[in-house]
Amino acid sequence: MPSKSMACTDLDKAAPAAGDDRHLHEECGVFGVYSNVTADVASLAYYALYALQHRGQESAGIVVNDDGLFRSWRDVGLVSDVFPKERLRSLGLGNIAVGHVRYGTTGSDNKRNVQPILVNHYKGRMALAHNGNLTNSQELRLQLESQGSTFHTTTDSEVIAYIIVQERLKHGSIEEAVSAAMDRLVGAYSLVISSPSKLIAVRDPHGFRPLCMGRLKDGSVVFASESCGLDAVGASFERDILPGEIVVADKNGVKSDRSHCGIAPRRLCVFEFIYFARPDSVIDGSSVHVARQRAGAFLALEHPVQADIVIGCLPNTRETAGLLTAERLHAMKAGAVLVNVGRGSLAGTDDLVSALQDGHLGGAALDVFETEPLPADCPLWDMENVLLTPHIAGPSFGSSADVQNTIWHICMDNLERYLTGNPLKNVVNRSEGY
Repeated sequence: MPSKSMACTDLDKAAPAAGDDRHLHEECGVFGVYSNVTADVASLAYYALYALQHRGQESAGIVVNDDGLFRSWRDVGLVSDVFPKERLRSLGLGNIAVGHVRYGTTGSDNKRNVQPILVNHYKGRMALAHNGNLTNSQELRLQLESQGSTFHTTTDSEVIAYIIVQERLKHGSIEEAVSAAMDRLVGAYSLVISSPSKLIAVRDPHGFRPLCMGRLKDGSVVFASESCGLDAVGASFERDILPGEIVVADKNGVKSDRSHCGIAPRRLCVFEFIYFARPDSVIDGSSVHVARQRAGAFLALEHPVQADIVIGCLPNTRETAGLLTAERLHAMKAGAVLVNVGRGSLAGTDDLVSALQDGHLGGAALDVFETEPLPADCPLWDMENVLLTPHIAGPSFGSSADVQNTIWHICMDNLERYLTGNPLKNVVNRSEGY
């Protein structure tokens, strides 16, 4: 009989053979949780991966470690599709969980490449989730194959897993093996690793990809690619994992190995702030949302453009509230026309009135929401260069067939008036604020 540390109930689907996959997959998301008591760590991993879904939509996987007994499920698809309630429940309870969402490109939907990766060796079992890409992956793969290793995927992650296992067979602990493996790995890697009794987080010496640490109220240690993954499970943000750092969580607490810190210049990928990361995340001490705002401001200063048409996509959220300040409205090209701008949210009413009255803005078509009706005495009502468009989704405008019919006929009537050169019909209801 195998020892419990070697035992496994692996629920992975059988993977069909697939073609080679040489595309980069750097934008994955990783998660790990260590609890001192047996708990529903699978659900924690699920909610964290759901929050990290933007980092990878091709596949998802979770491995639960119950005191050395590994149970896993991995498949292609979104987190919610891969883990319906029954499937998530089948993973059972445990004290460690590792999760992964994978980014995919055209032609790379390979079931063999889903993570976390599971590896067996005589010193125990290991589950590994990886975000990043190695630059010496091909060299290491050839070395390993020449030594008899058989690869089942086309990912750098499997190369990393085999290198760690090689070192584990020569060292006394998993963290010593990881440290030795780092001497052989070149490139970007943020890792979350489960051994039979420990959870380990690793970030490459350059810090190319983000990785942070938090704690649940019960003291459980949590690692995630972004702080939004911590927020999703109710964990408080503690700190970012340093470039080159190895953090180990086990029954004795948390310890850090910083022997690889400071050996290389920091190189956090700028695309984390431009594209990959969620706006509500904080990476290496910087708010992603604020960083994007400041990047746009610097771009406007360095490359001002007197454009005739500017199209932007801005959600109506508290982060975008008041974005079009009086100063920014007057920085626009004289005679500019604002179309479909949320009055009272993106731009304040007083600032809009001022810019329209002094002639800097040529005109505006403004959304009016039922949650912020326009006061009856507002000057915008009587401005000839302003068109007020009601946001009809709300209850105050109604959603009955009669209301929708009326709106439809007004739109078609105005289209005909426009095509024939006649003045447009304007329906005003100041008592309702639109």
